Amino acid sequence: MTDDMQRNSTVRVDPLKPYAAVLEVTTETVWFQDHTIDEAIKVTEERRCKHVHLQTSRIDFLASPRLRQLQGVTIQFPVEDLSALYSLPHLTHLALPEGLKSHVDYSCFNRLLYLGGTIPKNYENLHAASRLKYVHVFSYPKADLTEFSHCPDLRELRLHGAACKSLHGLSGLQKLARIHLESCRKLESVCGVGPANASLHVFDVTNCKKLINANAIGELPHLKKLFLFGIHELDSLDFLKSLRELDDLGIHPSRVGVKNGDYRPLIEALQRLNKLHQLKGWKPLKDFLAGNTPAVKSPAEPDRAAAPKSDLQAIRDHLKITSWTEKHRDGLKQYSKENCARVQQVFVKLLTALENLPTGNNAQAEALIKAAVLELNRLNESTGGDVLETSEREELCELFDDIATAAGLDVTNYPDGIASQWRAW
Repeated sequence: MTDDMQRNSTVRVDPLKPYAAVLEVTTETVWFQDHTIDEAIKVTEERRCKHVHLQTSRIDFLASPRLRQLQGVTIQFPVEDLSALYSLPHLTHLALPEGLKSHVDYSCFNRLLYLGGTIPKNYENLHAASRLKYVHVFSYPKADLTEFSHCPDLRELRLHGAACKSLHGLSGLQKLARIHLESCRKLESVCGVGPANASLHVFDVTNCKKLINANAIGELPHLKKLFLFGIHELDSLDFLKSLRELDDLGIHPSRVGVKNGDYRPLIEALQRLNKLHQLKGWKPLKDFLAGNTPAVKSPAEPDRAAAPKSDLQAIRDHLKITSWTEKHRDGLKQYSKENCARVQQVFVKLLTALENLPTGNNAQAEALIKAAVLELNRLNESTGGDVLETSEREELCELFDDIATAAGLDVTNYPDGIASQWRAW
């Protein structure tokens, strides 16, 4: 396509970007919309592009012989008929949209190197995509990761909102280099990784609040970077003692709880890395360095004879909204003790109401969550609309999703999070 044609074209063409090249994308990406399909096909041909991004209501045009050489397809919106995908013999990159109702048979995509987007609820034979190297997906539905044990070349695994309780299935993947887990609300253990994962050098866990057992991380022989954030209470941080090749560590006591408040392994690891400054402002640090074991606020070990806490009770016990008052001392005046207490009380009231709700009453659970969001709207408005900064808004959205999940709602039914349905903050 000439420069004049490109200037006059209504078709968007994205240049090949470094992050995409790392994922083995090989050409520019042409964007398709319903009103530009014919022109986009022509642009794809003339520029010899092998990757397309579809913002269309149908994809039947993918069956055109003119698009037979496509290697990468990203589908942004749900479509009824996916059959045209099966006509692409060279498909190596595929990303599917949220809300897809069509059945997907991954055995038809046995050349895939990259899998992105959302795992559909109706799928089969993911294990047959055995050439996968990069998996970046939302809403993986299985309790473990055994399906990926058939992917010996897997290098990077990014899961958001997965239902897995453990990482069983990953231990035999010798080329796996990076694991990123975010908002996996059922994850309790990272068992499933270990000494055989000799290439694993980045491990990142964010907002997996039910995670208890992270001991398997200590068995990773060549781990270089470890980041843990948004975890209620780990059994122990002793696994840090064996990570001798670690060069970057992101753990802060305000965001990662530990049973009995024993943060000595973290302090020792940060001292080895000459990064103890990361704990600046954490009050118990001085006592730890003096050889004392201060009484760090952390939930006590549960009474084994007592009934286990519900997920809703666990969330209530770990509410950290009142800790925002620390930001008040840094000049953010809206985070006064009074304002923070008012926000926290909204959630205490919501959690109490949900705990008293009969199991399975999803409509009433949603109504209670809506009422809490609307109450926060009014609270924020009463303070001039600035009581919540960006990071706190994101934290509360995540909290509402956690609460919805604990109450039995499927948060995947709310594409932007359940709070987004009603929030004005």
